[in-house]
Amino acid sequence: MHIFPFSNRPGTRAAAMDGEVPKSVAQRRSRELRETMAKKREVFLAAQIGLSLSVVTLDRCESDARLALSSNYLKVALPSSHHPPRRLFDVRIARTFGGILYGYPQARS
Repeated sequence: MHIFPFSNRPGTRAAAMDGEVPKSVAQRRSRELRETMAKKREVFLAAQIGLSLSVVTLDRCESDARLALSSNYLKVALPSSHHPPRRLFDVRIARTFGGILYGYPQARS
């Protein structure tokens, strides 16, 4: 979700509307939405633990882990940079940390 404050543009229908929300209220609401989305994302990531996801390995490695992208666009780290890039793997998700899923490749069936 992309959260951004309303920006009044002259000549638009919205510019002619009454009752503009004060900037401080808009900022507070944006912050609350971002916090809510971050919590919901962590819950969703935690729900992936134990599941098998299909991933494609990326060209990037971080801290001796090959990064991959799941079929539902989640970032997944594999435990070794020895996995070749641009390959499909089935991965069992073991944990989540810092917005990244960590998993181990499984044999494709």
